[in-house]
Amino acid sequence: MTPDRNKTLTTRQVTAAVVTWMDEHGFKPVETEVLVEKSGWQSDIAGLIDCTEGEAVQLHLAPRKPSYRLPNEKYREKREAFERAYKGLPSPLTVLVEVKTALSDLRGDSKWTRAAPTDLCYVALPPNLLSRALTIVPATWGVLLVSRDGVKAHRYGTLQPGITLEKRFRVAYNVAVRRDHRTRYKALRESLKAARVVRNRETVTPDRWNRIVLAVLDICDGGSYFRKEMSVEQILAWHRIGKLPPSLIERLKKELWCLRSESTKAGGEEIAA
Repeated sequence: MTPDRNKTLTTRQVTAAVVTWMDEHGFKPVETEVLVEKSGWQSDIAGLIDCTEGEAVQLHLAPRKPSYRLPNEKYREKREAFERAYKGLPSPLTVLVEVKTALSDLRGDSKWTRAAPTDLCYVALPPNLLSRALTIVPATWGVLLVSRDGVKAHRYGTLQPGITLEKRFRVAYNVAVRRDHRTRYKALRESLKAARVVRNRETVTPDRWNRIVLAVLDICDGGSYFRKEMSVEQILAWHRIGKLPPSLIERLKKELWCLRSESTKAGGEEIAA
């Protein structure tokens, strides 16, 4: 999942929790900020699921399988009801989730009155918005409550009518495009980072050492290379060496400043003697 920096922290946390819940319930792949309709409906979360029997029961899309302990007629009736519901499910199913963390956003969204573009629709919100959401969100939408304890389905979504193969293809395509962008840009960032590391190793690091050595030589010469008098700080700045602690600069002044001229002077005195 790619976090959206334009969202609030609470919205990002709710989105991350819902993505985890969807992954645990068999929705794969799942992406955020997906365009699910030509008219510009961009869902906070969208994904696909090809339900197994267990996942269909878990999402309340099919009744539970009957127990073998039931009488034959009762067992056969419940078994046929399960198979009828399960085999009637589209494959794959498309799903969208709208994340709402503020009452104003919940009330001001026009999506509740529009035709659903996916097979399943959910709204995810904190518990304090539940009572208002139940009066605003359509009854066919599922409601996910997100709290510190995790995500809990207050109401499961039911299959939306009028979802054509074209609509499913559009959602699947846009989820795939979103996934491609995320993985491709992630790989691109990693390759650029690796290239910078190689460049630093081959070019920047040797150049930096060259500048350090030249700066040390100029300090030992007392800045005599330059036509005007320069201090240790100015010599370091000239060689683009910065962010040295003051204590280290003081040591350079005391221990290296004019060191070569002093040693040359001392050597000349020895020769004269």
